[in-house]
Amino acid sequence: MAQLLACPECAKHLQVPEELLGKKVQCPECKHNFIAALPEVEIAPVPKARPEPPTSKTPSWEQKKQDDEDDDKSDRRQRRDQDDDDRPRRRRAPRYAPHRGGMILAFGIIGLVTLIPIFGILAWIMGNSDMRAIREGRMDPEGESMTNVGRILGIIGTILAVLGILSFCGFFGCVFMFGAMGAANANRNFRQQRRF
Repeated sequence: MAQLLACPECAKHLQVPEELLGKKVQCPECKHNFIAALPEVEIAPVPKARPEPPTSKTPSWEQKKQDDEDDDKSDRRQRRDQDDDDRPRRRRAPRYAPHRGGMILAFGIIGLVTLIPIFGILAWIMGNSDMRAIREGRMDPEGESMTNVGRILGIIGTILAVLGILSFCGFFGCVFMFGAMGAANANRNFRQQRRF
């Protein structure tokens, strides 16, 4: 005949055949190994009978109130125990490192709006490392979308800032070159006029 035992780890009730009592068994729910043994029942000594005080036939108001409270407490306890048995056991969520999606998104926006390349580069580098950590399961996946958007804005901001710097340098290089050429032409024309 099978005995009803509770797993010491997850408190799941298991039916264990009598031939396995005293041997090591494994809980199918939580995979915990334990020795199947019947719980020891302590026998409380029977108190000596005391004479009950005489009571009136109708209980007092305080006694009725106390009895009602005791009944309510036992009903609530029974309902809670039933709910605990029916509820599935929740496993602990894995602990992740906190994401930095908000900061990366802010750096990406600042780098794109101001065209200061340092913010775009920070968003790009931090976004790449955080996306790698999220994909490997080391960082909180809730920040994936913010991190990715910030990374992309950082890439775009960096590219635009570099193009702006190159065009700025090219413009002033051309101005300097044409100014130098104009000055050389003016100098040559001045010399030619002095000869005549």
